[in-house]
Amino acid sequence: MKVIIPESLNEINLKQYLDFKSLVDADKYEDHELIYHKVSIFTNLDYAQCRNIGVKDLADLSVLIDNALETDYEFQQTFTFDGVEYGFIPNLDKITTGEWVDLMNYQNDDNDLNKLMAILFRPIVKKDSFNNYTIESYKGTEGRADVMYSLPFSIVKGAIGFFLNLLSALLGVTPKYTGKELARA
Repeated sequence: MKVIIPESLNEINLKQYLDFKSLVDADKYEDHELIYHKVSIFTNLDYAQCRNIGVKDLADLSVLIDNALETDYEFQQTFTFDGVEYGFIPNLDKITTGEWVDLMNYQNDDNDLNKLMAILFRPIVKKDSFNNYTIESYKGTEGRADVMYSLPFSIVKGAIGFFLNLLSALLGVTPKYTGKELARA
């Protein structure tokens, strides 16, 4: 039997990640059952086929998948997916009320990562020679959120990392700024 094993987050899509995360979060499977499910989700083998894989081979597959999941990826401001060029919201200071409200509504549930990606990344409608771009106007996540399930998880993880780095930078600057303002008062 020939099995295609993901070697990086580029070969794992958001839907596979969410399916696996929901199994882990459910905390209702024994370790060996979780490994069968993990290999099944990320290799597209069915559960019964996974049970017929040799013990050592199954353990090796599990480790390879874990290594792929633990890979860090850099933020990609633009990318092409299924023939469409997408861009991250070019200016977060100028997001619309609709974008902001939906970002706040979807930020706390991993199962809404596809909707978050549909808000943050939209098709590029205009690009200049300096790589400045304009993205499609925001009209909600309807339709595009389903497309985002197929997005390589490397792009999702890069976007999450972008916000974590931004948060870290803001947390580092805030005490300094507050101290300066208190000193002025």
